[in-house]
Amino acid sequence: MMRSFAEDVVRGVLVDLSAAGGQGLEGILIPQADLGAAKVGITEQFLRDAQTYHERYSGVPYWSWLIGEATKGRLQEPPSMILDIGSG
Repeated sequence: MMRSFAEDVVRGVLVDLSAAGGQGLEGILIPQADLGAAKVGITEQFLRDAQTYHERYSGVPYWSWLIGEATKGRLQEPPSMILDIGSG
């Protein structure tokens, strides 16, 4: 079986959050050791009302359009992954 990029970068066993009971989180991997661990440094706005925060600030349609316009005619095929650095 081929290893994923995440498995090459993260130490330890990775689990899919959907298999760990996170509905709608399929494909998001987390180190198994982090499941159930204390959420140090994560504020309540991300824990208690994460869905609202995501809807307000992710702007997925806008960013999809912007990336599409920025890369139009520059790529031979659509990228399979986009790395987002510094968005927080």
